[in-house]
Amino acid sequence: MFRVILVEAALTIAARGWHVFPCRPDKAPYTLSGFKDATTDEATIRAWWQKHPDALVAVATGEVSGIVVLDVDSPEGHPGVNGFKGLKELGELPRTFEVLTPTGGKHLYFEHPGGHVKSRPVAPGLDLKADGGYVICPPSVGLNGREYKRVGNAVIAPLPEALLEAATQPNGRLETPPAGEPIPEGTRNVTLTSLAGTMQNRGMTRDAIEAALLADNRKRCRPPLPDEEVTKIAESVARYPAGQDSLRGGKRAEEVKEPAVLVSRRASEIECEHVEWLWEGWLPRGKLVMLDGATPASRSQRSRQTWRLACRADCRCRTARRDANRPAW
Repeated sequence: MFRVILVEAALTIAARGWHVFPCRPDKAPYTLSGFKDATTDEATIRAWWQKHPDALVAVATGEVSGIVVLDVDSPEGHPGVNGFKGLKELGELPRTFEVLTPTGGKHLYFEHPGGHVKSRPVAPGLDLKADGGYVICPPSVGLNGREYKRVGNAVIAPLPEALLEAATQPNGRLETPPAGEPIPEGTRNVTLTSLAGTMQNRGMTRDAIEAALLADNRKRCRPPLPDEEVTKIAESVARYPAGQDSLRGGKRAEEVKEPAVLVSRRASEIECEHVEWLWEGWLPRGKLVMLDGATPASRSQRSRQTWRLACRADCRCRTARRDANRPAW
């Protein structure tokens, strides 16, 4: 019954114009290209959930779905990280479409402002999911057995000024106080995150960023944040590729065509293919096989032996298929 609810939920979400795709229990995509495969096509969605009936329902954020989501992490899901602290520093946000995550965090949905809005960190434990990102939707179930649940019935609000500023800054982060000036309480997390992003775009290592942030925190923050919290800021920013928002040659990084590269995938993302064996465990039908031997003569002999075995096995396979398809009368 719950499987039916999942596919129906995916279809309902798609009917809103939000592009969906299936994810594994660990939130990794089932599809080859992840959020790039997201769609609103009913036939495709039904086929996905027929193949993966327990799949989590994921939505591609950004202009494709017309939404931006503020992902607020909780200490339960991310030990040592508390996105709610950074949320307070953003000031009062408008009431909007809200989802409670299985680990006690929040997803706050806002209208996409148009144009290209890069997914990026705003503060430790506080990420903006926009173009190039995705979130898991209700009624999907987390690894701890709890559901993603919608909270209240508020409609999606426009992206607030504080987040809009972060989304449209040239370097993608909020404007920081001039160098050397004090950083007052209420802006410390956001300012240090912005500084960390600037340093990362200049090619600084994670350790160098952490050392610089710790020094700035002690000299400029009023009062200074705990060292552990500053370390978390450095770790949070270091998760993102360096230079992702930089300008090159008058164009944004996303507009510059890069040469094709070989992309690795986790073994858990690769689905096992059914193999028809000519020689069980040794010789698959229609596949390439590498034979090895100590000398050229031994390799030739092994090849001849394998060929004879393959011919006999192929004959048996053809006979078995012919007998299986023969009418029963």
